[in-house]
Amino acid sequence: MGQTTTRHLVEIPRAEVTAVEISAERAQRLAEAFGDRVNVICGDFATVELQGRYDLVVIDTDVLVMPTAFQNWLSGRVFRLLRAGGYVIAINLSSWTNATAPGAAIHYGVDDRRRLKDGDFMHDFMLCYWGTLEVTPEVVSGKFAADSAYELVSIKDKWPKNNIITYICLRKLGWPSRLRRRWVGR
Repeated sequence: MGQTTTRHLVEIPRAEVTAVEISAERAQRLAEAFGDRVNVICGDFATVELQGRYDLVVIDTDVLVMPTAFQNWLSGRVFRLLRAGGYVIAINLSSWTNATAPGAAIHYGVDDRRRLKDGDFMHDFMLCYWGTLEVTPEVVSGKFAADSAYELVSIKDKWPKNNIITYICLRKLGWPSRLRRRWVGR
């Protein structure tokens, strides 16, 4: 999670903030910037040991991780970490057109060989998961309308002009009935 996001979270009264950062350099910068106000863990969110239940999980990742966040973490790790009624805010690539336009700010490599391209993992994720390359509020609403685990709370564009990134806020409803019978009864 970045310093901008963390800065907003530490302003919440009585908030206990834990940041999981895979990059050792960025983890060190977070620890230096926030001191004891943030528990910084250097590790991979997919495997790091986290205890307890959280009121809010913010997934502010690189483009490379967005498919994993939506396809795996929301239904698995994030769901288990959130208390019932808790919130998750996940960053999402919202516009393939804007992201692949010449001069677009988003890239995940140091050269043009690693830029977003038709047929790459992100292109395929958007088509398979969202059903489109332009993820509008209507698309997100439709995706979560019948979801028994989360309800859509809000969608916010990161940039007002030529937007590429959207923040999606979901509220955990609780264990879906098919899972509640299986796990809660034990």
